[in-house]
Amino acid sequence: DNTRYQTTRGFKHNTGMDFSWYTFSKESGWTMNLHITLPVTFDRQRMTYDSEPFQTSLTRHYTLFEPFVYFFLANRKTKGRSKQLYGNYQLSQRTPLISNLITFPNTTNPLYVRLGNPDLKIQTEHQFKAEYTARIDSIDQVMRIELQATAKRNAWAQGYDYDPVTGVRTYRSENIPSGNWKLSSTLSYRRALDSKKLFQLENELRLSLEKSTDLASVSGSTSTELSRVRTTYVRWKPRLRYQKGNLNCNTN
Repeated sequence: DNTRYQTTRGFKHNTGMDFSWYTFSKESGWTMNLHITLPVTFDRQRMTYDSEPFQTSLTRHYTLFEPFVYFFLANRKTKGRSKQLYGNYQLSQRTPLISNLITFPNTTNPLYVRLGNPDLKIQTEHQFKAEYTARIDSIDQVMRIELQATAKRNAWAQGYDYDPVTGVRTYRSENIPSGNWKLSSTLSYRRALDSKKLFQLENELRLSLEKSTDLASVSGSTSTELSRVRTTYVRWKPRLRYQKGNLNCNTN
């Protein structure tokens, strides 16, 4: 009864549009670049399952839209000084395994029951990053500010119900609509302390905020419950560096 023959086939058709824009102003010294990619994927998945006495076939159609945006600004009008700003945004999508949508009969372990979830949704992830850098060559000074953000929707998680009378655990994949995100920022600063630029002072300050949501078992409970974890991370890393020729000394 537990012998099965399973075939999965997938067909993907891709289309999309790209847009690029570049300009340079000699008077102001600004360089600007913008690139946008708008891809669309038509994903058709089909699975055939054959065992005794269970036979079935399932077809799913997904339309995936995963845009990508990149921008860049730079100014080098003043000799020995430069400023630049760049960033990007990307949307990623993942389809659930078609085998997680169907309940397959299996009596190998009577205490373990796996159920399919036909309502399982696409998992999406938003990613954003921006960075600003300012440089002064005469004093070898560099300042950088970086921001990053990530947010995930409909994340997949494995939940289960437990029957204390029979000892049977019933597992099923679920979606977590929200509650998974991360935000971080980094500020770094470097400057030479002497005219020969042998000594340099470096500083880096990083702050990160993260929230994770998952399904977890709770003592005394017969089913999994939402577990939310919040994490705050702060780091300050100062450093003094000396460099002359092949000699390099750092303080950590």
